[in-house]
Amino acid sequence: MIDPGDQIDTLRDRIQESEEISDEDRDALLDFSDHLYLLQVAVRKRRPSVQAAITSARL
Repeated sequence: MIDPGDQIDTLRDRIQESEEISDEDRDALLDFSDHLYLLQVAVRKRRPSVQAAITSARL
């Protein structure tokens, strides 16, 4: 399984290195990638409780 954090890092690298993205779009994409990172951190912290909720919903 690919680590979402690694995928976000790869995305950020591609955004920063691209010559085809305007500065305004680059800033927006980097802000978006920051949100993605924070979201995946939040999901990781809650994963056990999320899994428990899914399991109990299936019962």
